[in-house]
Amino acid sequence: MEASMGDDATLACADCGEPIDDPALERGYLFAEDQVLCYACAVARGGAYDELDDRWTAVPNLRGLFPDGDADFGSRGVAP
Repeated sequence: MEASMGDDATLACADCGEPIDDPALERGYLFAEDQVLCYACAVARGGAYDELDDRWTAVPNLRGLFPDGDADFGSRGVAP
């Protein structure tokens, strides 16, 4: 399932499984085209969200969230 604003299907957090109806409205962190972290999991993984600028200013650690392994990601689990 691809994460997009027009999808009728509900996404689930890749970490905790919490349903996310709209990642943009719920401040979810989109990654890998079709994956999302809920706000709480993204922050717990080191992400930082700037409320005033309405954007993520620090990328959450994504290590362990890819079924094919984390070979393409650095030691923090984020793209180089």
